[in-house]
Amino acid sequence: MGLRLRFATLGFTFVLLFSGWHSAAADGDSVGGRHGGHNPPAVSDGAEITVSLGRISGREVIADVRSSGGGGGSSADPNACVYRVVPVPLGPDLPSLSLPPPPSDEALPYWLFCGDALVRGFWVLPGDIVDIDGIAASAAERHVETILAPGLGLDANPPGGALTGLATYLWVDGWDGAPIDVEPVEALGQRVDVRLWLERVDWDLGDGTALTADLGRAWPDESTVAHTYLDRAPGDATTVSARIVIGAEYRYGGGAPVPLAPLTVDQSLELGLREIQAVIG
Repeated sequence: MGLRLRFATLGFTFVLLFSGWHSAAADGDSVGGRHGGHNPPAVSDGAEITVSLGRISGREVIADVRSSGGGGGSSADPNACVYRVVPVPLGPDLPSLSLPPPPSDEALPYWLFCGDALVRGFWVLPGDIVDIDGIAASAAERHVETILAPGLGLDANPPGGALTGLATYLWVDGWDGAPIDVEPVEALGQRVDVRLWLERVDWDLGDGTALTADLGRAWPDESTVAHTYLDRAPGDATTVSARIVIGAEYRYGGGAPVPLAPLTVDQSLELGLREIQAVIG
């Protein structure tokens, strides 16, 4: 029998049904530079293998394998298969894997290995792989947009606005910069843990001055972000802005951390800016 596809709600699950299975690996030939001189124990006539593929750190990995013939990637049985998938390089030298015609021009060929033994090839559409990177990134973005960002704001001291010639202290309200553990999400039956942290804050102080610093400190502490304005602003006000850059990473199933693209939150403050005037009299 041929390859049968089963689609899961979150991405791609395919089922391989074997009848009269045969490969070069079963004959003891070399596969991938290693010797696979045995029949894969979980792959036999009539056996069924269900494989779920995910994308982690931009690479396709097997997230789960189950076999009606016994064996799987996490089995304690030393004779069970440890499965892996390998993309097949495209080009004129594409090996013959007894594949049916591709389901579309976008389909890509993969090898499925049981240990060192080649099980067979199969076609995968790009959209059929669970994008675990994307699931984690969405969880991070959702937390920043709906929970963190709405509680942020800028503040300054003196409270009535800046005065030329005197230091003005600035800070971000609503976050002390401590790392944030996002509410876990799930992908292919595994937990996805996302963590956020402060990378930096890019400040634009409204008079042509820019600096990279942290969130500053709220009054009455002395803020790490301070600036002395020298000239009065047109209309007695200027706009201070801060771009908060947030680092992010995730762990899939308790594994090693996988970096995500940084996130940003923009905040601004209309700051009064007046000139000190001497009073004589």
